[in-house]
Amino acid sequence: MLIYTQQSRPVFHTFTCHTYSVYYLIYLFTIFGALIMGFGLWVLLDNQSFIAVLQESSSTLKVGSYILIGVGSLSMLMGFLGCIGAIYEIRCLLGLYFTCLVLILIAQVTAAVLIYFQRDLLKREISTVVNKILVGYTGQNKTTEHAWDYLQKTVRDVWTFSTAFVCDINLY
Repeated sequence: MLIYTQQSRPVFHTFTCHTYSVYYLIYLFTIFGALIMGFGLWVLLDNQSFIAVLQESSSTLKVGSYILIGVGSLSMLMGFLGCIGAIYEIRCLLGLYFTCLVLILIAQVTAAVLIYFQRDLLKREISTVVNKILVGYTGQNKTTEHAWDYLQKTVRDVWTFSTAFVCDINLY
């Protein structure tokens, strides 16, 4: 865009491809933050799915949903500040946005490494929760019944890892 000042000298404003690229990346980050927050709210508030059954047996899932809501909200707030910084070219807000992005990246890599090295503990935790649900399964709750039917159709190893019901094919 070419603008003439009082001295009749052209001044160029560089609202170019770089600015639009940064703006759209920040917008995508905001959308992903909203999706993460929405997923956390769904896990926390949905009473008609298998996740509701899991929440009764383990508080870890409820804590995880609160973490998802917090991370999604923070991502949306960061995206909003980044959009304001990109539109008005405020370097302080853009610097804050990219610093927070680096911190989130470090946190995600740390979480991935912790999950990788704690995968046996995670498998045991999931197995304990599934066994509690299996032992307490009475068939009275339709949500639980539909969830177990779906799980049995899609996951083949449900019964081989269960200590409550020994139904291994090698025993026969």
